[in-house]
Amino acid sequence: MLNPYEDIIFENQTNEDTSQIEKIKKLLPQSKIIMIKECNQYALRQYGCIDDYTIVYVYNNKPILIDQKQFNFIRAYISNGTEKTSTYITKTRMYITHWEKSKFIGKKVNLSQEGKSKSTPYLYKYEIENMIKQKF
Repeated sequence: MLNPYEDIIFENQTNEDTSQIEKIKKLLPQSKIIMIKECNQYALRQYGCIDDYTIVYVYNNKPILIDQKQFNFIRAYISNGTEKTSTYITKTRMYITHWEKSKFIGKKVNLSQEGKSKSTPYLYKYEIENMIKQKF
């Protein structure tokens, strides 16, 4: 099976982080899955409907893993006056280690024609709580 998150690599983690990630992975088969798909309105005009999505794995009524994929593009002019469009796909994975304290281990990868960049994601706890309330 193709892993859409193969670009996200958790490396150089502490032993504690690695242990927490492994514990969460073992709980995934027992978790409830919430998936929210939305047609990206910016992409719709240019490319047709491309879904952005968020997948939340919930165990004991608490999120333990959040996966997100978002599509974006930027159209701008470069110095010689020509227009350039750059297309981006952002993939995010967050292992939630302590929901009440908003602690997580996460990676965010932006993929584009120019290459790949990595960063640390933000946890939008309120949005995730609302998603869970809507589905349960």
